Amino acid sequence: MITFRKYKKSDKKTINNFIREYYKEDPPIYPDIRPNINKTILEFQKNPKKGTIYIFTKDKKIMGYSIVVYYWSNEWSGNWLIIDELYVDYNYRKQGIGTDFFKFLKKQRKKNDIGIQLEIHPHNKKVINFYYKL
Repeated sequence: MITFRKYKKSDKKTINNFIREYYKEDPPIYPDIRPNINKTILEFQKNPKKGTIYIFTKDKKIMGYSIVVYYWSNEWSGNWLIIDELYVDYNYRKQGIGTDFFKFLKKQRKKNDIGIQLEIHPHNKKVINFYYKL
């Protein structure tokens, strides 16, 4: 069974490896972008209402992660969840982990959460097709 939990300090090495793989597969459109997971971790520790890093596990094995950022929308009068990054290790893809993660997010939904925003690079057809399927 897949479980989704919040990031722990002991996850750092694995997550750093996953982030490197994520950016190899889906490099930033803008060359000046320099992702810094250390700053993200510190920011979420100081301000947990800003976001969460979820870890995907099965039998204590880390299979992926997602960085979820929250923001308030004046137009919609509620919180949006931005899926900033979502990565599943290549060896565990096509097993429903991404789909299960979105079901998990739906269950975690708070009263004033009104939607999910996705960050997708236009060249990444696999991810676009996955989101359309959802």
